[in-house]
Amino acid sequence: MFFFPPESIRKYPPLSFLERVYQTDCKFEGTDIVVGKGTVDYIPVHAIHYDQEIFPDLEKFDPEKFNADTKRNRSHFAYLPFGEGPRQCIAKRR
Repeated sequence: MFFFPPESIRKYPPLSFLERVYQTDCKFEGTDIVVGKGTVDYIPVHAIHYDQEIFPDLEKFDPEKFNADTKRNRSHFAYLPFGEGPRQCIAKRR
């Protein structure tokens, strides 16, 4: 089995975006925006992984970006190499 450090996958994600389809109408909290059932949404994984506010010093390969303390201080959804939720990569669900 191959192992790729999280920092490698952050810099070179397997997919640059994730595609999701809304199963129900969804109203964004605190706004009047409603997204209808069946709407396709694209989540920009590459853009999130290269957000300077989430991962400072983007071009530097630094495995410490994924130590326990650093991970605790950012959103769980800031690192999406295999998707998240019920549609995540099947190999991730052990």
